[in-house]
Amino acid sequence: MKVRRLVFLLTLLVIVICGIHQESAACSCATPPACEAFNRATAVFIGRAIHASKKRAELYEGKVYTSYFGEVVFEIIEPFYGVTGRLMTVWASGGGMCWDMEFGAGETYLVYANEVEDKKLWVGGCGRTRSLRPISIDPSDNPSYQEYQRNLQKEYDDELEFLRNVARKTLSGARIYGEAHSILRLLGKNDKGRKTSFLAGATIKIESQRQSLEVKTDSDGKFDIRGLEPGVYKVTSVSLEGYFSANSEYINKELSLRDCGCAQLRLIFSPSTQVNGRVLDAEGKPLAGVEVSLISEKWREEEEIKDGDIKSFQTRDGKTDTDGRYKIGSVEHGRYLLGVSVIRPTPKSPYTRIFYPGVADIKQAEVITIEPGKTTGPFDLRLTHKLEKHTIQGIVVWPDDTPVVGAKISLLPADDWLRRWLPRDYEATTDERGRFNIDGLKDYEYKIQVYLSDDELDRSVEEELKVPGDVKDLKIVVSKRQ
Repeated sequence: MKVRRLVFLLTLLVIVICGIHQESAACSCATPPACEAFNRATAVFIGRAIHASKKRAELYEGKVYTSYFGEVVFEIIEPFYGVTGRLMTVWASGGGMCWDMEFGAGETYLVYANEVEDKKLWVGGCGRTRSLRPISIDPSDNPSYQEYQRNLQKEYDDELEFLRNVARKTLSGARIYGEAHSILRLLGKNDKGRKTSFLAGATIKIESQRQSLEVKTDSDGKFDIRGLEPGVYKVTSVSLEGYFSANSEYINKELSLRDCGCAQLRLIFSPSTQVNGRVLDAEGKPLAGVEVSLISEKWREEEEIKDGDIKSFQTRDGKTDTDGRYKIGSVEHGRYLLGVSVIRPTPKSPYTRIFYPGVADIKQAEVITIEPGKTTGPFDLRLTHKLEKHTIQGIVVWPDDTPVVGAKISLLPADDWLRRWLPRDYEATTDERGRFNIDGLKDYEYKIQVYLSDDELDRSVEEELKVPGDVKDLKIVVSKRQ
C-alpha cells in the first residue's frame, strides 16, 4: 500500500489546577460573595499599604511602580471586623500563581485577611481583597463590557455598604442560601451552549444545636434561609425524588456562621434513572464491548448524520458486558434516541451506525421517553453489519534506528479535533524491539499518535494514513528532547 507522508507534531498539554477551596479551573477561582468572604475572614478593613518586608520595583511607561509583598503593614483607615489597632500586618506571597497577591506602595485597599496554620494573617487573589481605585469606564469600550464594568462597580459599592452596616450593627442574622440543579442535558447540534436544569422542590434540611430548619427550592431551583442565629450548622439531608446528590461533601458538612455572615451552597443532583437492554449479533448471540449511546431527540432535525458530527460530550454511554447487556445511568428525564456507533465506528466497536429499533436513518429512529426516577427498557439492538478490520504493524525508532521501548500508540480519527487532545486509553505499547500492532477499520483515515510517558520525546508524533488493507512495516522516527 501507499502510505501518506509522515506529519510530525508536538503535543504536550499541561493543565495546572489551583488547589483552592473555591471552584477553580486552570488558575482561576470563583470569588465568594461579600457576606461569605466576611464570614470566613479573620480581619476585614480598609487600609493603606505603607511598608513591607519585600519589595519589587517595575518600570512602566517611564514611571517606577513599587509592589509590596511578604509581611505587609497597613495603616487602618476604616475597620470592619477583627481590627484592634491603628496598624495591621498581613502576609502576601507575591508570586505568579492564582492565589498569590501583592500590593501597590501607598495604595488603599479593602482587605480580607485569613489566619492559617502558621497563625499569620494571609491575603490571596481568590478572595475579595482589592484596590479601592474607582473602575474606569471607557466610552470606546464594547457596550457589553461597559455594562459589565458598571455592574461590577455597583457590586463593589454594595459590598462597602454591607460592611459599613455590619460595623454599625444595623444588620443582624446569618444566612444560608444557594441553588440546586442537575447534570447537564444532552445537546443537539444547533443547541447554543450547555443547559443547566435547575431543580424545584429539592428538600434541604439544616440543623444546629438550637435550630432545625427544612426548606424546598423554588421554581428556579433556589433557596434562601435568613435570620439565622450565629453558630455551627450542619446540612443533614438533601433529597429530591428521582435524583441523588452528586456532591456528597455537602451532606453532614458543618457551616460556621457569624452574625451577618453567610454560606452559599451549590447542590448538584444526578438523575437516578437508567436505560438498559442487550446488543446481539445477526445470529442472536451477545456482543461484548459494544458502546451504546443516548443522544438528544433534536438530532432528528438533521438531514444526515456523518462521522464526527456528534461529539462525545453530546452523548451518554454504556458498554455491553459478556452477556451483551448494557446500562446507561444518570440520564436526565426527556426524549432521546438510542444507537450504536453514533459518533463513528471504532476498531473496538466495528459496526455501522444504527438507531433503535434497528434503523440506519435517524429520522426513522424511535424516540425513547425517560421519566424521573424510572428505569426504562429493555431496548435491544441487533447488529448485522460488521466492518472489516485490518492490522497496522509498525516500529518506532530513534534517529539512529535504535528501537523506542514502551512508547504509547493511539489510533485517532483523522478529523476528530476534540478527542485528539483529551486524555485517552492508549491501545498499544511498543515492545523491546520498538514494534507495535494496532487495528484499524478498512478505508478509514486515522492519525497514529506516539507518546512517551517520561516526556523523553522532543515532540509527540502523528502519522496520517488510510487503511485499505493490512499495513506492514510502518516506520515512525522520533527524536529525543534536547
